[in-house]
Amino acid sequence: MKKKTSELKYTEEQKVLQLANNNIQDFAKKLDIPIGVEAHTRAQRQESQGKNELIHKKFNHLKKLFGVLIEPFNLLLFAIGVAECLIYLLKTHELIDLISAFVIFFMIVLAGGVDYTQEYKAYKSNKELHHMIENTFMVYDGKFNFNSFDIKDVKTKLKTLDQSELIVGDVIFLQAGDVIPADIRIIYNQNLLIDEASLTGESEAVSKFKDNQKGKTMIQMQNIGFSQTTVVQGSLLGVVINVGIANYAASISKMAEEQETTSEYEKGLAKVTKVLIISILAMIPIIFITSGLRLGGQENNWIQALIFALTIAVSLIPEALPAIISSNLQLGSKQLAKEKVVIKDLGVVQNLGSVNVLAMDKTGTLTNDQVTLNSWVNYQGQQSDHLAQLIYLNAINQQNLSNKIEQGIFKVLNETCLYQEKYTLLADQPFDHETRIASVLVKFKKEVVQITKGSVEEMLTHISFIKVNDEVVPITKEHRAKIADQVKTYSKQGFRTLVIASNNKTKTIIKNKLVYEGMLLFEETIKPHVKEAIKLVYDYNIDLKILTGDAQEIALNIAKTLEMKHPTSLTGEEIFKLKDQQMSEVLKTANVLVKLSPIEKARIIDLLQSKDNDVVAYLGDGVNDMVSLKKADVGIAVNNGTSLAKAAASVILLEKDLAVLEKSFIKGREIFTNAIKYINITIAANFGLMMTLLISSFWFTEFLAMQPVQLLLQNLLYDFANLIFVFDKVDKFSITHPKKWSTNRIIVFAFWNGLVATLISLINFFIVGYGMGLFNQIDQGMEGAIQRFQTTFFLESMITHMILILVYRTEKISLLQSRPSWQLVCGMVFFIGLAFLITYVQPIASIVKFQPPNKYWLLVMLGLILLTWLLGEFSKFGYQKVFKQWY
Repeated sequence: MKKKTSELKYTEEQKVLQLANNNIQDFAKKLDIPIGVEAHTRAQRQESQGKNELIHKKFNHLKKLFGVLIEPFNLLLFAIGVAECLIYLLKTHELIDLISAFVIFFMIVLAGGVDYTQEYKAYKSNKELHHMIENTFMVYDGKFNFNSFDIKDVKTKLKTLDQSELIVGDVIFLQAGDVIPADIRIIYNQNLLIDEASLTGESEAVSKFKDNQKGKTMIQMQNIGFSQTTVVQGSLLGVVINVGIANYAASISKMAEEQETTSEYEKGLAKVTKVLIISILAMIPIIFITSGLRLGGQENNWIQALIFALTIAVSLIPEALPAIISSNLQLGSKQLAKEKVVIKDLGVVQNLGSVNVLAMDKTGTLTNDQVTLNSWVNYQGQQSDHLAQLIYLNAINQQNLSNKIEQGIFKVLNETCLYQEKYTLLADQPFDHETRIASVLVKFKKEVVQITKGSVEEMLTHISFIKVNDEVVPITKEHRAKIADQVKTYSKQGFRTLVIASNNKTKTIIKNKLVYEGMLLFEETIKPHVKEAIKLVYDYNIDLKILTGDAQEIALNIAKTLEMKHPTSLTGEEIFKLKDQQMSEVLKTANVLVKLSPIEKARIIDLLQSKDNDVVAYLGDGVNDMVSLKKADVGIAVNNGTSLAKAAASVILLEKDLAVLEKSFIKGREIFTNAIKYINITIAANFGLMMTLLISSFWFTEFLAMQPVQLLLQNLLYDFANLIFVFDKVDKFSITHPKKWSTNRIIVFAFWNGLVATLISLINFFIVGYGMGLFNQIDQGMEGAIQRFQTTFFLESMITHMILILVYRTEKISLLQSRPSWQLVCGMVFFIGLAFLITYVQPIASIVKFQPPNKYWLLVMLGLILLTWLLGEFSKFGYQKVFKQWY
């Protein structure tokens, strides 16, 4: 079950508020830690106070080794191996029984070793990734004196330090472009603007100072710089007040950790394992009793029957399943790395193949991270030079010239719109999250004028007048209604709107009695090739959903521009008024979900996952995306996102491009398909072998169709041979839909298609037994007759298994309509050759009681190969007719 999204509780909030609201001298006392760190005390203070690093789990070698050894298949094998040893020690004392036990233990070591190795490789790759994302910063070297410091002198005493080495009390120097590495109290600032979008979702940078002037809540503190936010303008000195998991951003990370879920891959594998274990345990007593009764019911007969039953159980166990899948995932991870996709968790590779819903925010993913001023209009809907001058003067005098809005204005307007008129900046009030407006007071054309820009809703609360046909009149309800209609019309066209207002009767910046001058219309540009990428996403039957905090009309217009299928929008408020069942229903059709908070996005993902067991991928890059990244089946972050977002994600894109995502989903489906191939074909082959052995136990009353040690050897060869599945090609038509585990389908597939192997073996028994006279020779007690019969069965079942791999690996006609990879073919030839070699080479052949078969049987085997191919294709055709699918 997936965990519910929990409420965020930040334990350091009161501490941060107290430190922010004290003056600098009192702050130092309140922190109660020496300010500034001397080199010789750093290690000691790190040990007592902690370092600025998130605690990443170490790879526990013993735990992992123990974990792979106690996997259900390995536990069952171990129990059988111990039983074989006890039989050897207490009863038979035959070397062949001891060899059988060691073969079983070797299978455990082989399967467990491969699984352990692949997991460790994945861990090392993940560890290297964490080192890649660590940055270095400039810190003050030595004790710091608050009472008298000169910034020029401070800069001469800075040294470079890794962010993980920071401790509480460090004095850090940051400038434009730096990502703040830990929560800090600002003690010096120069023209400082910080982008807090990764925490708040607000696109406008905010001014920060050394004193908190009007902030009330913790996130509004004007002298606190939060970890993972970015300095976009100016510089600062700050004292580190929190490190590691005590940082506010890291507390969100801790909340995200609580969203750990069981992946679709893990759930599917667990179901398959459970069904197989139950089936095998049920078969052991049946085979034991029937074999014991057939052999005569004496004590020695029951021992032989037990050995035979345990051997069949071993042959039915796909003990290499975890190792095969781990190898498959590791290979897929390497292939994805070439496509600039970094996989942090191997299990998620197969989840990529199951994804049928892709959720993402639109900004920076579907659209560019920039906006462009499309036009500016007054109340009458007309452009004017006067309005352009006001817009330019407000923009050029902002402290943060690098923010998206100002940059969008500068793409269209420049100093020429002033017609060489000079201006002087008298005062300014930068944008902040509380007022949500930006004002400047300038002297222009011999007149002092305040120019204020902001959101429509906020600005209309400060506007008392409106300019209509160059005449200033009091604003009325009719004026406000017309402005609202204009905003609605522009929003439907996809424009983001801001209002510009003025006041030429003030000498200071004021909030009220502003005159409405007009409106700015901004447009977001679609990224190149996004339309084509979205078409590909739809072609591969993935449902696309936009989850954004933006306005409904803007998001819908983007969706229509991108030609999303049936764009239907709902706001967060509309969705969460509904009951859970109703929410699940509306989410089937709604694909543009707007005005969502970060927690609401996570709840949407939770609802999507519970609806029809959808497998959801989420693409995000901010700290406020962490909960959603963890909650999604596949959390995807981009390499230029925050380090905490990358820590929460299971997949990192080195390019923020939907085309890269599409390649990831395709590769995931290819890997999933190869894994399902292995499981289906292996279980079908095991079922076919079991049916053959059961029939033979009733048919042959004087001997076994294959010796237990021969069965074990064959199973060992199967394990090695099955490793080649990871190199097989996948038909393009088989990956057009998301892949999901279905235990029922696997069992039905095995029962239906496994009978082909049984039928071929029975035909072989008739040919060698009656046609070549081996049954008669066995009845006469001719030396080596039983061994030759068992050898032909060993070779035939090995070859049949390889041919059926070729047939069942594709839903099309094998070899003619779908060809395997050269690695698969070479691997099959090698293992068939190895099987023949074992039956001829001494002393191995004599130890496992092989006798070279009749040379004419080799010609018969050629006919059986052709018959196997024909029967396999016929079985496949019938299965698809009845069940309307293959895997």
